[in-house]
Amino acid sequence: MDNLVFRNSENPQVLFFTKTAPGWRNDLLIVANLDPARAQETVVTVPLAELGLDGDTPYVVEDLLTGARYSWRGARNYVRLDPTLQPGHVFRLQR
Repeated sequence: MDNLVFRNSENPQVLFFTKTAPGWRNDLLIVANLDPARAQETVVTVPLAELGLDGDTPYVVEDLLTGARYSWRGARNYVRLDPTLQPGHVFRLQR
């Protein structure tokens, strides 16, 4: 559990944490809606330097629950979670 770190989400109803495996490079970014009744939106802050990412270069995260892929840029990224459709994301950082 020492590779799990809670991260900044600008909405207290959205939990954001990372799970990494040093040397394995299969980093996960997990985002969960804590409100079972309403959709929640937030901006999460991705720890670029800790993940070995450049702030100016786009990177791809793949949702392991749906297979959707998103191109993100920079540390701050928007997320919307609807408990009736998708209450969370388990993103794998594509390298």
